[in-house]
Amino acid sequence: MKNVGSVVGLYPTPDTVVGTVQNGKVNWMNVAHVGVWGFDCMMLSIGKPHYTAKALHVGDNLSVNLVDEAMLVKADYVGIVSGETVDKSEVFPIFRGQLPDAPLIENAPVAMECVITEIHETKTHLNCIVHPVNTYVRDDVLSENGKIDFEKIHPILFEMQQTRYLRSGDAAGRCWNIGKSLNK
Repeated sequence: MKNVGSVVGLYPTPDTVVGTVQNGKVNWMNVAHVGVWGFDCMMLSIGKPHYTAKALHVGDNLSVNLVDEAMLVKADYVGIVSGETVDKSEVFPIFRGQLPDAPLIENAPVAMECVITEIHETKTHLNCIVHPVNTYVRDDVLSENGKIDFEKIHPILFEMQQTRYLRSGDAAGRCWNIGKSLNK
């Protein structure tokens, strides 16, 4: 093995589009520095210079929309242009749930209305802890028991080292099951 320095080696991560309302307009931003903060929260890490980051505060509402391959070109676009200079409100068809200022993407496989519960700052990023209040799932990506089926979604993953998007694949095994073969 070779030491490659201080590199965060936990990529890829799911690609998402975050929806906000800023200055009275819907704004979208591609956010791929995301993670699970616990069973009830997520973390969105957004660079401080971004237009979206400048408007985020504890208690604000936003949406987190999981990206699939059909959304990828538009998701990438909203990440490379700034809402400060480009009106991105028409890029995705929207629907409204129950939270104000949390526009949701109509055709996203999973769209979550969230509330920002905490913000932790680093030198370069705002790390927003968000709690999903309502989660909307397209019917075609639900399992027979009514749960989200990620094999049906094939969410797009973001990989930082090579700066590329990856397709997710099929299941590799059942959690809390495949390791039982090592029991003696």
